[in-house]
Amino acid sequence: HQFDMSTELRRCLDSQPEMLPVRAKGIRRGWYARGKLLSEQLFDATPADMASQMLDLAPTYLGATVGPGNCTGVIYKVSPEELASIDARELGTTGAEYIAEWLEHRNVQMLGGGDGPNLDCVRIRWYRIRDDAVQKPSQQFPLVQSYVDVFVGGALELEQRYNLSGFAQESILSTDGWSDHWINDRSPAYRPFDTNSQASQITRALLEAARTPGSPLTMHHIRGIRLSMSERAAARRGTIISVTHILLFYALTLCTAQRS
Repeated sequence: HQFDMSTELRRCLDSQPEMLPVRAKGIRRGWYARGKLLSEQLFDATPADMASQMLDLAPTYLGATVGPGNCTGVIYKVSPEELASIDARELGTTGAEYIAEWLEHRNVQMLGGGDGPNLDCVRIRWYRIRDDAVQKPSQQFPLVQSYVDVFVGGALELEQRYNLSGFAQESILSTDGWSDHWINDRSPAYRPFDTNSQASQITRALLEAARTPGSPLTMHHIRGIRLSMSERAAARRGTIISVTHILLFYALTLCTAQRS
């Protein structure tokens, strides 16, 4: 039958912002999600089959699981069609194999000052990585600077847009799993600001976090960063390789608000 939405509910839904920075309690974000190797996708190879080779490689991405402390992120509105598309990408064996969870409103703190919108008419979705899928970076599945740039650059953009002092630092400090298995694949590595206007800000934010007492990111991790093979070759040849940098705001661990 046709759902008759009340005026009050319609007003509540219409008042929701398109995007809102938040702090979520009970979620731990970290470098937990290893990318899939091509050999695993095409040839059903097992991790043990490919463990000792360095041809088929993949980064370790951000993931989130239940845990102590807080996690920064954003919530944003989606339609039923958009939610179905996100679910297809994130859930089950055909997606990233995450598990859909709902955040309780009492565990979500809206950032940016003021009372914020009324979330009583919405549900907030997030995607939890399976406990048995949590794996830290390794030589075969390293952190890659281009993805770190997306994450930290997105946090800096939100900090500036919503005037949230310290948001980027909090995002770095509330992220677990930093590793010295870390490849600087910026291109060009010696002049990254040519292709990424935020490169200097991101580098400064990482160095500040690494010098913060108790930080999960330490100078040990920073000292472990190595150039990618292509950048080593470019340095030897004296050539500069340029790529287009794309900034994605949703690189932060996202909580998705679904209309009830």
